[in-house]
Amino acid sequence: MKLLMLRGHVPQDRSPDEIKYRRIDEVDDIYELLAYYLGDEGCEILYEGGSREVSYSDKCACRWVPSMKKHELPWKPDVIFIRGAFDFYKPMLKRYPDATKIYYGAGKNWLPENAGHYKIVLVDSLRQKELAAAKNVFNTLIWKKPVAPMFKYQERDRMYDLCFVAAIPDDARKNVKWVYETCPSYYKVLQLGFQPKNFIIPPNFKIRHLLRSDMPRAMNKCRLGIVPYTKDDSGPRAMVEMMACGLDVVCLKSVQHCMPIKSYDEDLFWQIADRKLHSFDESVSKTRSETIGFQNSPQTIASFVRDAIWA
Repeated sequence: MKLLMLRGHVPQDRSPDEIKYRRIDEVDDIYELLAYYLGDEGCEILYEGGSREVSYSDKCACRWVPSMKKHELPWKPDVIFIRGAFDFYKPMLKRYPDATKIYYGAGKNWLPENAGHYKIVLVDSLRQKELAAAKNVFNTLIWKKPVAPMFKYQERDRMYDLCFVAAIPDDARKNVKWVYETCPSYYKVLQLGFQPKNFIIPPNFKIRHLLRSDMPRAMNKCRLGIVPYTKDDSGPRAMVEMMACGLDVVCLKSVQHCMPIKSYDEDLFWQIADRKLHSFDESVSKTRSETIGFQNSPQTIASFVRDAIWA
């Protein structure tokens, strides 16, 4: 298929230099990887803002364009993958009315307006699928989020008990306030992300802001991952990335996901963390990493989405 991936803005919450990949084997953005494997006859990945072009192959290019409205594609797309709900997508979508359209919004925009205009609306959980059905939207498909190949098991000293990913800790979806107020002080916690602006950091927390390429090494220094996010943080990528590194995770029931793990209420969360830490097994981590790395690889997820498109 010839695929157009509408990827959103050039990053505004971090340095755009962090996603200036030169080759496909450097790419850690899961949507670029997904587009690369879906667009076997042609692949165009578009970001709004800036001016940059790189070819990942003779069939796949990633472009930063000043305006999607004015950008001309080299061919007519068979499929358009829409990542997020941005108004600047609309001219491109109108230009290709016959293209098959797939939507993935996540967060508060997980269910788009005029959902019937899309062949597939990807959702992160059975709960979202049921909520969509209650609104007479039946073209939803539960999917597993792909994980970049760099997230895998590494043999490292387990210096920390817990890994907590909160790139922007002041974002209420990350539930940082609850974590800081309830996390037992005897845990040694590595928190990956920016320094919080509005919270006092507990003394047992270490905050590190890393390039994504350095995150697998940091995750592998931990024994357990925690996923304490709110219902508005849909399909958190950090969950899959920690599991691909071999970590077991403890997840709040509020989190929208479809991974094969049990979720817990707040009153049980830290008890379960204690139990999982006491049963930590390095060999199990290796097996988990291999399993998730295959099941959630961009190639596997691309095959799943391709089958759904042509069904």
